Amino acid sequence: MKIVIFVSFIFISAFASDQNAKNTIQGVREIGNGGDAVLCDGKNIEYQGIYVLDYFLSGTFPQNATQDKLTKIIKTLEEKLPTLGSELKSFSSSYMKKEETPYDSLVFWKSSKRGLLNIHDEDMIELLPQNCSIKQIIRRIPRATGITFYYDEASMTALEKSNQLSWIIVHEYLWSRSTNAIDIREANEYLHSIDFLEDEDTKALSILDKLQINVSNVKAASVIKEEKRIYETTLLEANDYLQKTLPFIDELEFFLINYKKNDIEKASIYNARVRIILDELNRIKAPKVGILKTWLSLLCMNLNNTEVGLEPIEPFSMIETIRSEIYAVYLEALLLKLTS
Repeated sequence: MKIVIFVSFIFISAFASDQNAKNTIQGVREIGNGGDAVLCDGKNIEYQGIYVLDYFLSGTFPQNATQDKLTKIIKTLEEKLPTLGSELKSFSSSYMKKEETPYDSLVFWKSSKRGLLNIHDEDMIELLPQNCSIKQIIRRIPRATGITFYYDEASMTALEKSNQLSWIIVHEYLWSRSTNAIDIREANEYLHSIDFLEDEDTKALSILDKLQINVSNVKAASVIKEEKRIYETTLLEANDYLQKTLPFIDELEFFLINYKKNDIEKASIYNARVRIILDELNRIKAPKVGILKTWLSLLCMNLNNTEVGLEPIEPFSMIETIRSEIYAVYLEALLLKLTS
């Protein structure tokens, strides 16, 4: 496989040659507002035509541009990182259906036949070949109802014909999760790599995080699946707990309200049963279990009093609270299941 190696330089303006100045980025730069291509004239047979900048600077250039690449990336993201997959699919669709999109939609694409001004947001590190220069092909302009993407019509058409559309679409999508051009370039290259196709979902998420892509609200598919399993188990256990415990709580309420001092032995039996249902709560993962545990512990203290012949303390209100908390645990488990 042919590998193009560019020598990286640290640019110090005082020592940059005139030719370097022509082939590097100069002037005031804007952040997170555009997509760039590399335009090469016919003076160098190795580099001719137009290339997405991320693709041109990637380690796999010129081997990694295929017609179905965008579809594969979306499908892999949907399988591994569903949140990102859904977002990229929606963003990609907005470009594919750009002629049908109303202006007040969240993402609106507007063509330019005369070309776009360069906004200098590339954060270039490497020199370009002598016959190549940067060309602005997309401008990202925020507006009240969303974002308008101005695009160079001729350039985008050329990129589609050369199977590079995935590189520019993924690049523009990643601006929604990063504000650094270099981080986006590296993340774009990763998403186009064989490594991304083969990596476990948790590893893919970790790599994007290390590349400074904001994935704070993203979960790996395997984690989502495990959480769903836990929520389903929690709901089943909470329902089973409710069905077994409520009749006993009703029975215990009757005992406490009608308590007599000679019921010490019965109080001891109930106390042991309460401790059993208290221990069974450890199987249920719903957060509200902690509150129910507190009330059941107080109930044990109340039964301790009855074991030594003391009157139970406010048994009616305590039992009512416990009954409510049992339902609360079940409803919380149900809500976790429904929203997973």
